[in-house]
Amino acid sequence: MANVKPILRTESQELSAGARKAAVFVLAVGDEIARELFTRLSEDEIRYLGDVARRLEDVSRAEVISVLEEFRQRFAGGHIPQKGVGSMFQLMMERALGEDRANALFPQTETLDDPFDAVKTVDAGTLARLLEAEHAQTIAIVLDALPSERAAKVLQKLDEARAPEIVWRMAHLGNVSDEVRRDVGKTFGAELLAMNLKAPDSDEENTEERTIGLVKALPTEFANSMLTLLEERDAEFAKDLKSKLFTFDDLVGLDSRSMQRLLRELDTKSLAVAMKGASAGVSDLIFGSMSSRAAEMLKDDIDAMGPTRLADVEAAQKTIVEAAIRLETDGIITIPRGEGDVV
Repeated sequence: MANVKPILRTESQELSAGARKAAVFVLAVGDEIARELFTRLSEDEIRYLGDVARRLEDVSRAEVISVLEEFRQRFAGGHIPQKGVGSMFQLMMERALGEDRANALFPQTETLDDPFDAVKTVDAGTLARLLEAEHAQTIAIVLDALPSERAAKVLQKLDEARAPEIVWRMAHLGNVSDEVRRDVGKTFGAELLAMNLKAPDSDEENTEERTIGLVKALPTEFANSMLTLLEERDAEFAKDLKSKLFTFDDLVGLDSRSMQRLLRELDTKSLAVAMKGASAGVSDLIFGSMSSRAAEMLKDDIDAMGPTRLADVEAAQKTIVEAAIRLETDGIITIPRGEGDVV
């Protein structure tokens, strides 16, 4: 499959297999054919391809021959997919003629409205194999289009060392345009439709919710390892992600011993403010982890406070969550995240 150009690539990121092949091919075919190719690429694609070419190292004669032979086999005209032909042809026309002219000649049908239709039901193993040579940004865009549990399954089948980069990029997709997303989706969609794959309707979770849902769906050991590596990649983002994986309401999942340890870190006044917005489950756990006398005193403090601003309650709850995360980082308590899972 032809690799989609990565977006927001870092200089330290290794070139994907497809990007390297494309650059080697352009350099090998010579100036005349290259000029023709450039007329069919967008400015961003040309800029990216030029950057890839500048970073090429150790290109052997055998590699050039292999790339040209692969091109010959792919485009000799001997293979036409049984399904997905219209989608693939549409993409080829848009590349060659521009999207407006291509749409005028070959209007899109309803089946092309969602460019990620084809990736939503393909099994995790197949999708992971198609994604493994892609840039982390491309993978993030594809996973962002999937329901959280399916995205988590795909992520687990990729190289574990790449997971932190992929998760970070998935959470920062806000600056990726709809055009880029559509381009990624249509490229993968054309390939998957050729494999006779169909898809259900898309879900409507936003990017942040999908990122959090993906991490929550990961097994404990994998999630722990990924979060540790993510701290090395972006400590501030990792801290923010952890705080969103574990909320004040999730305190109900702590065992009594862990809650008792957490209470030792808290200021009584802040705890009373936070309890103003606590669920019954959290309240019962906190009161149950105290002595009878301490619990009665806390209840009296809460009753004496009267109405409290929601912003103050949320701030107090955030302070407690941060204290819990510090204790987790120090290995003192275990914080539950996800359904029946702990991290």
